[in-house]
Amino acid sequence: MREKAGLSARSTDSSIPPGLGLPANTVGTVRRGLAHTREEWMGMDSLGGALVQLRA
Repeated sequence: MREKAGLSARSTDSSIPPGLGLPANTVGTVRRGLAHTREEWMGMDSLGGALVQLRA
């Protein structure tokens, strides 16, 4: 099962620093879906592209 790709706001660990007066940003670099559910998934084949983006 695949979800349609798109942009959306999510809650992450980046929600904590602003509460402490610190800036934070989280950028997703892998294909994933159904976050925080028992059906959560991540496209393992998207990890290579994610690593390239992190190295840039």
